[in-house]
Amino acid sequence: GILLALTLGMIGTAKGMISISSYVSGASLVTPRVATKSIFGIVICEAGMICTVLHVVQSAMKVITMKQTYLNNFLMMTSCIIVGSSIYFSCVSVGIICGIITMMDAKDPTLFFKIIVMEVIPAGIGVLGFVCGVIFSSK
Repeated sequence: GILLALTLGMIGTAKGMISISSYVSGASLVTPRVATKSIFGIVICEAGMICTVLHVVQSAMKVITMKQTYLNNFLMMTSCIIVGSSIYFSCVSVGIICGIITMMDAKDPTLFFKIIVMEVIPAGIGVLGFVCGVIFSSK
């Protein structure tokens, strides 16, 4: 479960970053000012990876000290799956939304601050999954 969480977090972050970079590199050829507008999405993707690493380290330390029963092992695996999958979907959706926002900003600069709020919703899903995983692993 611990390796699955780490793998899903890394793959999700990589897919989000690839999505952001491909959109930004295409849009910045036409309008160079959009190159710096994607920093918020990049920060959210990196924060998701940091949360995943924190949960993996916390889970690895807890596995060493906890009593080995089926319930404890199941809760630990479930918490890691929840954290890994929520961070995966959060980073991928933030990457797609950030790319779309970059393309819209290249077309009309007045829309950027109206639409940047849309990146917060998938980031909240990632944080919610992280909190649920921590609660599961603390039982």
